[in-house]
Amino acid sequence: MVDQLSGRQLGIRADITPQVARIDAHLLSANQGINRLCYAGPVLHARPEGLLNMREPLQAGAEMYGFADIRADIELIDLMLKSMKIADMGEVLLSLGSHRRIPRFVRCGAFWMRSSPQHCLR
Repeated sequence: MVDQLSGRQLGIRADITPQVARIDAHLLSANQGINRLCYAGPVLHARPEGLLNMREPLQAGAEMYGFADIRADIELIDLMLKSMKIADMGEVLLSLGSHRRIPRFVRCGAFWMRSSPQHCLR
């Protein structure tokens, strides 16, 4: 890849998420249950998003394998938001990767922190 700012060649690593999926599929495949994995690392932007922003912001992620249910999504989002609050990260951008779940999250929003995620399954 050629750096848009300097014109020099760059060597960059692949996205972390597929690597985590391979770890689950190959190294943790003997587990007969739910695997919860997390990761963090810098990501590269071609250009900074603002005058004072970095080109290499930190990205953190969490994945749950072996449980395909809305409750897994809610658990992971809750974990990430609480983690960011504990780390005193300030303003947090929550990026949902799948638009299919958004209506259910909105419907569940009133119940999210107060009650069981079971309400979201209706």
